[in-house]
Amino acid sequence: MGAWLMSSEQRVPVSRDTMGDVFDPPPLSDFFRAMSTGTEVNPESVEMTVDGNIVGLSSQESVTIRVVPTLIRVITVENDEYPQYDYEFEGWLLGNYPERIHILGYFQVHEAGTIAGASVHVLRPGEETGTNKSFPKYDRQTKSYFKPAR
Repeated sequence: MGAWLMSSEQRVPVSRDTMGDVFDPPPLSDFFRAMSTGTEVNPESVEMTVDGNIVGLSSQESVTIRVVPTLIRVITVENDEYPQYDYEFEGWLLGNYPERIHILGYFQVHEAGTIAGASVHVLRPGEETGTNKSFPKYDRQTKSYFKPAR
């Protein structure tokens, strides 16, 4: 079953397992801000303009999405001279969708720490990792911690 991207003008299918470029990517600080100030009830999102092929349009078109980041990780890319540190992020699309749509994104970073390029990938249901609660939850009645069932 496919998901749908909703906009005021159209309703277009979101293609699972599709990759596309991010145009003029937002700074990493926007992702950290959204993660530190957003809550489950009042999520903070980051706006990104991506290839239209992510949502079943032509790759010549672009579409703006709002991503609620759930995970940022540093990845090492080996090259001939020195290791390069880039970033991956996960998040879900904020909007009026019939189901939650998770994406995986990649930021290529210049030596100066600025983003050189970015891309996103629509994940299949269950592929996301940033929403799994792994830290034990505190139970006030028993005064103990327990790990949530997966």
